[in-house]
Amino acid sequence: MKSEIGAKIIEVGRSLVGSHYINGGYGATPGNNDGHPHRPGGIALINAFDRLDPELQRTASKNVAVYAAEMTVKRYCVCAGNFATYPGARPAAPGDPDLLDYLARLKNTPDISAWPYFFGQWTPRRAFGPGANGGDIGGKLVWGAACDGWRHFDCVGFISFVIWQATGKKWANSILGWRMKPNPFAARVFDLPGEMPGSLEDGDILVKADHHIAFAAADGSLVQAEDTHIGVTINGKFALGGKDPWTHLVRLTDASFSI
Repeated sequence: MKSEIGAKIIEVGRSLVGSHYINGGYGATPGNNDGHPHRPGGIALINAFDRLDPELQRTASKNVAVYAAEMTVKRYCVCAGNFATYPGARPAAPGDPDLLDYLARLKNTPDISAWPYFFGQWTPRRAFGPGANGGDIGGKLVWGAACDGWRHFDCVGFISFVIWQATGKKWANSILGWRMKPNPFAARVFDLPGEMPGSLEDGDILVKADHHIAFAAADGSLVQAEDTHIGVTINGKFALGGKDPWTHLVRLTDASFSI
């Protein structure tokens, strides 16, 4: 792959750091169809009087959520608003006085469009992932970053969106599909650690079995949509020949861009 294409991929990826994570997301902002052509929408913003009870409900779609994104296609999920990385965001408990005071204020504001954020930036939600019983996040009650206006990705949706923005290619695939041999995008696939290139290049794609995918820069920096409590980050380093848990390296080739 030409170095300028790889550099553009990393540039676009870095520009999206801070974006939110939701399973099934391909870059849409809530309520809009501005994501990758594979799934341009499917993400809604929750703001409703019947979503203001902080106690855990048996049905995920009945739980508290204010200015939080929910996935309306694929599997039902609620974004955690990057609470592990967003400054000041934090876990909460149903009886917290600040939470109860905030929810009471919303209940007494008839015009939903006038609902404020908590101190200008945080909102409460019970976050749900795609797995059984709410995934790893399990309906955790948190103060997270308000989701409106933020792009939302999962790890593989992030890969497709960044490539589309950087090159115009509208590719979409599963994690397993990205590391297939022969590769559908004419990429070269290295099985780690037995096979590896001589050096890293900007825009290399790292795959971790069937459950995670990320971009690597030439210096080993990882640009990725990590998880719903973390969001899109430049986090960690990859070294060829190291003990990282990545199982495959996928390198796009010049032939890839003639497809």
